[in-house]
Amino acid sequence: MLVRIHELVGILREDATLAPVLNELRQRMLVVLDATLDRSRASDLLRGDLRADDLLLVLNMINGALTGIATTAERTTAATRALDFALNGLRLHPATR
Repeated sequence: MLVRIHELVGILREDATLAPVLNELRQRMLVVLDATLDRSRASDLLRGDLRADDLLLVLNMINGALTGIATTAERTTAATRALDFALNGLRLHPATR
């Protein structure tokens, strides 16, 4: 989603008249994400301290990685790489050595 509407996200954030609507939508989204995270943590799929706000942090990090990238193809590549770093970190894992 961030790849296809990257510019729109920035416009929405900067438009003061839309800010209240975005805040309401963000709060609704956090409630849904929290419920999903609760199920995933209970299944030991995610670390126990992960919160919905953390997911927004990751999305903001990926969105930042797309700034200044013009084409959809280049944004797709950058977003995929940024998501990989966000999910798997920067360290070499023993299984990949």
